[in-house]
Amino acid sequence: MPKRAYEILENAEELLGLMKNEKKARFRDRLRMLWFLKTGEADTMTRAAELCGVSRLTAAEWFRRYEAGGIAELLLLKTVPGRKRSIPDEVEESLKKRLAESDGFNSYGDVRIWIMENHDLDIPYKTVHDTVHYRLKAKLKTPRPSHIKKKDEEVEEFKKTFPDKVSEIISDKNMPVKIFSYDETRLGLITSLGKKITLPGVRPVAPIQRIYENYHIYGATEVVSGENFFLEFSGMSTDCFQCFLEEFSEEFPNNFNIMLSDNAGIHKAKRLTIPENICLVFLPAYSPELNPIERFWEHIKRYTKGKIYSGLNEMKDHVADILKNISEKTVASLVGYSYILNAIKA
Repeated sequence: MPKRAYEILENAEELLGLMKNEKKARFRDRLRMLWFLKTGEADTMTRAAELCGVSRLTAAEWFRRYEAGGIAELLLLKTVPGRKRSIPDEVEESLKKRLAESDGFNSYGDVRIWIMENHDLDIPYKTVHDTVHYRLKAKLKTPRPSHIKKKDEEVEEFKKTFPDKVSEIISDKNMPVKIFSYDETRLGLITSLGKKITLPGVRPVAPIQRIYENYHIYGATEVVSGENFFLEFSGMSTDCFQCFLEEFSEEFPNNFNIMLSDNAGIHKAKRLTIPENICLVFLPAYSPELNPIERFWEHIKRYTKGKIYSGLNEMKDHVADILKNISEKTVASLVGYSYILNAIKA
């Protein structure tokens, strides 16, 4: 049986030029198939497929498309009837607004279903992924836990009235005013593992230890200047908090210090004596995201991830060095929450 003649309109030089200018590897393979057939390096479709590293059926489909519409048809992505290969601008804008909501999506597949249900469009998974990940810069993130008892309206009301609260507190004060964010954090010898970057197929491995020893750091960070004050304690108690307030008051004697705090029992104990140059302002219940020092603690704990300490004293020394060497500029960049800075400006 005589071999089939494959009619290709472009000459070898033209095909070679198209291959060199084509940025997508999958399209270069299609052009290479034509070049092999045109130059005679492949005298059958089976041989062309072998040289291109694809199946004979794939190569035959490519050539069928070339015969139907030339180079333009060959380099078109294969589409499924009813599907769109790009997301219309108005749908992308609607998706962007949806992604701005804090509950987000669980997966790119969920995004695709949302587009289908809300805009009646069947968009391929890869198109959805590329749009969300590369164009809109949206990524899978670990959600911040939010307590079921949290009341969003109380959070918004606190932000709204905070400037007036500050003005009321400082109305009769004849000394510089500073706003500090206060909280405690626990640190211990159980190894905390962070994420590692490795090549595909390489699973990172890290040693861990489980020693149940810990201690607490009580801290306050000023939201504008980044000034800070920290003390170590073995646990959490009203007596420890009382000690912290007294030491803090002596550290900043020439300021009136507004201190944002959560509603922990030790912060509201009746036997507490609040120094005259300190005013505690309590955040709404179950709203740690309003407390800037929470972000500071997250930053500090990055330095302890994956660390193996010989004992609690070694960990204390390491963390103390971190706290000592961190600049006030860095602290301010972490704790300068807009709702507080706006209140200061007001």
